[in-house]
Amino acid sequence: MRFGASCLEGIPERKDDADNPMRLISAAPYPATWESFERRFGLRLSIAYGLSDHSVATRLPMDAPAAKRGSAGRVIEGFELIVVDEDDIPLLPGEVGEVLLRSRVPWHSSLGYYKLSEQTMQSRRHEWFHTGDRGYLDDDGYFWFVDRAKDAIRRLGENISSFEVEQFAVRHPAVAEIAAYPLAADKSEQEVAVSVVLKANAPFHPRDLVRFCMNTMPKFMVPRFVHVADSLPRNLNQRVEKYKLREWAEQNRATLWDRESEAEFRRAPAALDTRAAHR
Repeated sequence: MRFGASCLEGIPERKDDADNPMRLISAAPYPATWESFERRFGLRLSIAYGLSDHSVATRLPMDAPAAKRGSAGRVIEGFELIVVDEDDIPLLPGEVGEVLLRSRVPWHSSLGYYKLSEQTMQSRRHEWFHTGDRGYLDDDGYFWFVDRAKDAIRRLGENISSFEVEQFAVRHPAVAEIAAYPLAADKSEQEVAVSVVLKANAPFHPRDLVRFCMNTMPKFMVPRFVHVADSLPRNLNQRVEKYKLREWAEQNRATLWDRESEAEFRRAPAALDTRAAHR
């Protein structure tokens, strides 16, 4: 079964949570709380990496060690995956870059975009499909997804993964779902904004989330803007449409909670460059 694990996590706990017919869930993204999730619902989580306009190229083995849970697994038979820099030069294990895919077998992947020859050539230059995703391969060949390139946030000279912000912040006990995205900043390049869907009847104030984040993530990653939403916009593949959240937030910025509006969180000019201590 392919399902958003965060949707289930948002349901209040019951004694019979494990009394269900599900035994395997393909979760994307893979929840940081996978151990407690599996115990609660009596099932296993799996994950694969792929794109609807190309293929599914990796899958996490069912016998993967705990240290590899959270990765998207290994490249499956019939495909190749490399991580490259801006010049399409392959990177070393652990280095983050753009993810490129290639199929070794005819018809395992799409041939291109219908009546869009220029986009087809651009996305498949150098005989590799350019995913627009960022990630890395570890020393054991496991692939770790970092972010969509267009969803990366540039703040105070740091490249911030919206995916990593989400993985930290979703652990807040009141948060059921979360999406992080960039908003234009006044002085630095961008600011971190999040839209959150809350668990039923959970007490919450944005300042609680910021305090939680300050204790769990590097300071330069802590969200500045918080938007509480009834739901997150999704496409037919159940991926969150962050561009819609960005557009709405830019147009309704005055309605967002801004941590700079409260003295407790207001950053002094001399304290802005604190990121070096967290590298």
